[in-house]
Amino acid sequence: MTCTKCKINKQKAGTGSWCQACSNDYERIYWAKLTPVQKQSRWLKKRYGLTYDDFLVMYEKQDRKCSLCLTDIYTDLNNKGRSRAVVDHCHDTGKV
Repeated sequence: MTCTKCKINKQKAGTGSWCQACSNDYERIYWAKLTPVQKQSRWLKKRYGLTYDDFLVMYEKQDRKCSLCLTDIYTDLNNKGRSRAVVDHCHDTGKV
């Protein structure tokens, strides 16, 4: 199979027409351009089906605290040494 990007005969990546190296290069460049909020938004949508706004509503509704242990949590992705907000969910069903 010839990669449609680099035109070299290589094994393609998944169902696309690019080889694994070209796919990896594209992903690395694409994700590097995104802001931390954009990255978190995409991850929340893919993993839990939540928009970033849905996440923030839940965060504010819990008074910015963990609903189980009442520890203060933060949404800032760059806060080192603090508890970062995560989404509580069922591991069997994925339900939030």
